Amino acid sequence: MNKKQLLYLLKSISVGGVIERCVLKYNSKTKELSSRSIAGDKSFLGEVSCISLYDFSSNTETELELDWNNGKDFEIGIYDLDDLIKMVSILDDVELKIEFSKKQNYLSIDDGFSSMIFKCSDISLINQAPPLKRLPDFETLLFTLTDSMNRFRLGFNSLKSDTFNFFINKNSNNKGIDDVIFSIGYSSVGISNRYDVSFGGTRIDLGVDEHTHNSNNFVEVFKILDMFDVVSTMMISNEELTLISNDKKHSPTNEIKYGIKYDYYFIETEKM
Repeated sequence: MNKKQLLYLLKSISVGGVIERCVLKYNSKTKELSSRSIAGDKSFLGEVSCISLYDFSSNTETELELDWNNGKDFEIGIYDLDDLIKMVSILDDVELKIEFSKKQNYLSIDDGFSSMIFKCSDISLINQAPPLKRLPDFETLLFTLTDSMNRFRLGFNSLKSDTFNFFINKNSNNKGIDDVIFSIGYSSVGISNRYDVSFGGTRIDLGVDEHTHNSNNFVEVFKILDMFDVVSTMMISNEELTLISNDKKHSPTNEIKYGIKYDYYFIETEKM
C-alpha cells in the first residue's frame, strides 16, 4: 500500500483525534481493510474501509491484496493512532509488515533507509463500537457544501462552543424553500452570541425544532471531507442520529476516492 493512501486511511479513522485507538481488520476474501471505532464519550462512531489499492502515479486502482500478514486475514489493535500516523508520516514510501509472536504483535515499518517498530495493542484494551441493530429513517438529506463547511469551521474557531444546534430556517429567502441552519452558540432561552450557517437541503423534514451535537466532531469530519474533496451526503434522522457518508448506497452522486469509503455517525447530545 502506498504511504499516501495509508495516511489517508489512518487519518480517516482518527478524524483529528476524535478516535484515539482502533482495531484494524483485513478480510482476504472480500479484499477489504476496515475499522469500526467509537469515541470515548460515545457521541461519534466511524466506519472506514479501504476497498482497493490506489496508484497515485497513474491514478489507477487495483484489487486490495495486502501482504502485511502474508495475504492472510488479520486483526490488530492500534492503541495510539496519532503516534502511528506520525511515524508513517516521517518516512518515505513504506513497506509495512505485521509480526505476530507469543509475546507481542508489532508493525514493522521500513522505507529502505529507516525502519520503525510500532507495538500493537491487545484488542481487549480497545473500546470497540457495538453493532448497529438498525438504521433509522433519515428524513433530511443535505449535500456537504465546501463553503458551508468552511464557514462552520471559522465560526467554531471564533466561539469555541462545545455544542451546536441545527434546525429549519423558516425565514429562508430562497423563494420559500426551507433550508437547514447550523447554529454555534444558540440558546433557546434568550439572545446569545451565535454564528449561523446555511447548509441548504434537497429533502427536509426535521420533526423537532432543533438538534444538538458535539461541535468538534463535525469540525474534524469536515476537515476529512475537505482532504478528500469528494461529494458526500449528510442525512439527519429525527431519532437523534446524523450520518455523513460517501458510500454510493446512500446516494448515487457520492464519490469514493483513493479506494476509501467512510460512514460517520453522530449521536445527539443533551440540549444546552
